[in-house]
Amino acid sequence: MVTAADAPARQRLPGAESAALRERFPPRPAGASWDLTRQSRTEVLARLLAPPFAHGNAGTQHVCRYGLIRVLDWLAAQPGSTWQDRWNASGAGTDGRADWRLPALQHLLGTGRIAEGNTTAQGALGAGVMQLICADVVRPGFGWLLSTATPRSLSGEMARVRDPAGFARLSAVGSASLASYPVTRAAMERVAVIMAARGGTVADITVGDCLELLEAGDALFPDCGRKGLSFYQLLHEAGVFPAGAPATVRMFNPNFQGQLTVEQMVDRYDIACRPVRDLLVDYLR
Repeated sequence: MVTAADAPARQRLPGAESAALRERFPPRPAGASWDLTRQSRTEVLARLLAPPFAHGNAGTQHVCRYGLIRVLDWLAAQPGSTWQDRWNASGAGTDGRADWRLPALQHLLGTGRIAEGNTTAQGALGAGVMQLICADVVRPGFGWLLSTATPRSLSGEMARVRDPAGFARLSAVGSASLASYPVTRAAMERVAVIMAARGGTVADITVGDCLELLEAGDALFPDCGRKGLSFYQLLHEAGVFPAGAPATVRMFNPNFQGQLTVEQMVDRYDIACRPVRDLLVDYLR
């Protein structure tokens, strides 16, 4: 099984071209330590139980609070001086296809922090880790974020607690384009994955970050082809990248070298209605 930690990344570009692109637009390092991951348990709880993290719905807030406390209990038992150290030491981020919650549940049951027969704790743990990720307390790797079953749908929470303005801008750009709503939502999810792994806001994302995400996706899902590439186009159209950044992901994708055909240009937007797609092709011709 290819794991999130040791899967070799298939290069989209020849070595020299990839190196030149990375030198010009370097990816951001994940970072071994940063201010928020060095906070104490008391500081983390105080921040994440207050706005903007706190939910207005009492039921949702109860689940999130319970999950957050139990995840911190589990991580606190791991070796390390920061929450990121403890996350790494737990082994939870090694393979996204494995359910990281099972060993966490085993520990919490064994230490009496979860009662026998509790049927809701497992789901609450996912909510707890979601909060730690979106609050930039821990930064899992790209491979884990792309393949884990939980937590999923980071973009909604990232938009709520970390960068409302950035995601609002992406949503507006997506609505103004030919892209369908599902394509825009999927693109914004990839943006959230980059923020989760590298920190910062939408405006901090670099071309190099995007290339690293694409290579991680290729290693895990080598048969996906060009799927999931619209996030780069969305970021470019939103003005996130500096002048001179590649305008499209063509240069990252060996299937699209040279000038695009009319069909290829239209098909980048994954238009679901075939007659509309064909009408656009005929019009552009």
